[in-house]
Amino acid sequence: MIAGDSKRSYHQHCGLAKALDVVGSRWTLLIVRELLLGPRRWSQLLDSLPGLTTNLLAKRLVELQEQGLIERLPAVPGDPEPGRRGTYQLTDRGRALEPALMELGRWGAHQLPARPDPRDRFDLGWALISSKRRYSRAANRPRLTLELGVHQSEVQRRFQLRCDPGYVDLREDTPWPADLVLDGSLDAVLQLWMLGVPATELLRRGQLSLVGEPELLADILSSFSGIRWE
Repeated sequence: MIAGDSKRSYHQHCGLAKALDVVGSRWTLLIVRELLLGPRRWSQLLDSLPGLTTNLLAKRLVELQEQGLIERLPAVPGDPEPGRRGTYQLTDRGRALEPALMELGRWGAHQLPARPDPRDRFDLGWALISSKRRYSRAANRPRLTLELGVHQSEVQRRFQLRCDPGYVDLREDTPWPADLVLDGSLDAVLQLWMLGVPATELLRRGQLSLVGEPELLADILSSFSGIRWE
């Protein structure tokens, strides 16, 4: 809903109602979720949100820009998606929605069935975003950046987790110098990140490979509840 639009505002002097005036429309928060992984092209947003039509995506992107939650990045030479089909990223105001999304995700996790519905899509990026809720604060922890390479069939995706003492930032891409690089199949990464299989076991089997100091990886993994080094 767009604040100021008399047809779509709740007209309530309440912070929650005003928030829903801005982000309460269908697909809006899921677009924000995608952009928490970093800048996204039009085609990437469309591919990652099956069921979202091109017309509705265009409408939501305009609304989010008007509200100051996202911005379109300037075109660069050779951009395969020029014009309106450009690249979008969250503004500081948009990124300020992250804590609310984390808490909604925590609440929604209790509604997930024990077995995924075969019609439901799964994406590793969403799982990594949700794992940020399991990150523990440690005032004496140095900043460390873990690069995670994930291989599935012919597709390779790379993520980076930049772990500061009080916050972990996440990007799909490689915007930062990496202290460690951990590579493996999607199955191996899911075993580590979601099923509690120790990293030492996956490394010993050759399902994961590590470039960097094992002690640093142990330190990063120990920052996330449910993810084990050994």
